[in-house]
Amino acid sequence: MTQKSDVLLEIAQFQEVYDVDNAEQNKSIALNIYDQVDRFVDGNEPTAQEIAQLTVAMNKNVQVRDFVMGLPKEKDIHFVGHWANFVGSLTPTEFAAPIATIMSSIYFSVGDTEQANDYITLAYKSDPTYSLAKLLDRVYQAGWGADGMTSMRDKLHDQVKENLGI
Repeated sequence: MTQKSDVLLEIAQFQEVYDVDNAEQNKSIALNIYDQVDRFVDGNEPTAQEIAQLTVAMNKNVQVRDFVMGLPKEKDIHFVGHWANFVGSLTPTEFAAPIATIMSSIYFSVGDTEQANDYITLAYKSDPTYSLAKLLDRVYQAGWGADGMTSMRDKLHDQVKENLGI
């Protein structure tokens, strides 16, 4: 069973080799995310190394983060949510802003605004200046409906995939 301490160790190691501008590395991480979600649905947890790579990439590359946020366009939103929740439970707080904002967007998309706001609070706890948390917070305060979030996410996802070479 993967432990948060194992993830933190793997994060420290992966930060040394991650290159935000390495297109092949980012594409590989994104493709691995598909596998992680599918394996998770089948009852297999992502490894500490996989969670660390995802965490580092999402914190340094908005394309990888936005790819994860757009997964519900291709995968069942509930499966993605369960996987993201698991990943988030093992993500150290100082690295949690991206996964927390993704969880927030998922909860908002299924109409659970209370949980969506709880995850925005978690994102702010991780990084009070995190731009996606601020954007989502403004979207929620403006009274957007779940359909507006879904439409924005789905439109962005195709562009992100193209940018990642997928």
